[in-house]
Amino acid sequence: MKIKDNPWPHFIVDDFFEDEDYSRLVSLAKPIYEHIPLKKKIVQNVTTDYYTKTYGPKALRYLDLLQAWKVEYYNRFQLDIQAVNDGEPSSEFIHVDRKDKLLSIVVYGYPIKHVGTYIGSTRDNLTPIKWKPNRALIFSRGANTWHKFPTDGLGPRITFNINLYTDFFNE
Repeated sequence: MKIKDNPWPHFIVDDFFEDEDYSRLVSLAKPIYEHIPLKKKIVQNVTTDYYTKTYGPKALRYLDLLQAWKVEYYNRFQLDIQAVNDGEPSSEFIHVDRKDKLLSIVVYGYPIKHVGTYIGSTRDNLTPIKWKPNRALIFSRGANTWHKFPTDGLGPRITFNINLYTDFFNE
């Protein structure tokens, strides 16, 4: 597990979810994928005790490696299915995450071929992460962790997003 520093500290992890968990999440996501209208984004919270207990400690280990000082502020684990279709405005919005989001894990879900998250240290210099099903982009918010999640005209895309939150830095 090697941390990548360019353009900011992050991990790229293949086969993030166990096979059975990944298959279960794809099964939940496919009906959303098949019916999402153009220019829409759908976020469905699928947090359960199982996912919290299975992937919460794993997420905390990544947070500890990226920004250990944030671990003590952790309050809440959340797992969402996010579907985005062509023309959805927020998918093109280049942004830095909110301060209450300690860790972001974006796991590419469905379809098999798409475009990954674009990341960069400035708004004007973004590079895509290669899309691969069950590949995770893992990072902790920083002042220059600019990113966006476009569809690039390829149709809808599904990601499974794990976020660790705090109430301490609530904006």
